[in-house]
Amino acid sequence: MNSETPILPAHIEDTVRSIAELHADHDRQASLYQRTIERLIERLGRPASAGVIAVIMAFWIAANVLLERVHHQPFDPAPFPYCRASSRRRHFL
Repeated sequence: MNSETPILPAHIEDTVRSIAELHADHDRQASLYQRTIERLIERLGRPASAGVIAVIMAFWIAANVLLERVHHQPFDPAPFPYCRASSRRRHFL
């Protein structure tokens, strides 16, 4: 293939270039707040973030159940009585 032959048709290259320019313009004009939110969303949108959130939730639930089992007030009690009752072992027997 000739090195001068374009890989993509001209209209697609123009479209890609236009989109890249739009992104660059947005990046230049974005405020610090917008850039911070974009970075946060980029990190939270990764698959590993779902795993981290699931692990944190599991520890949160386990801590509340453990505190209730040792007869202490959970730091985040269940919002409804039936939620609290379902977490007690005797209700499953």
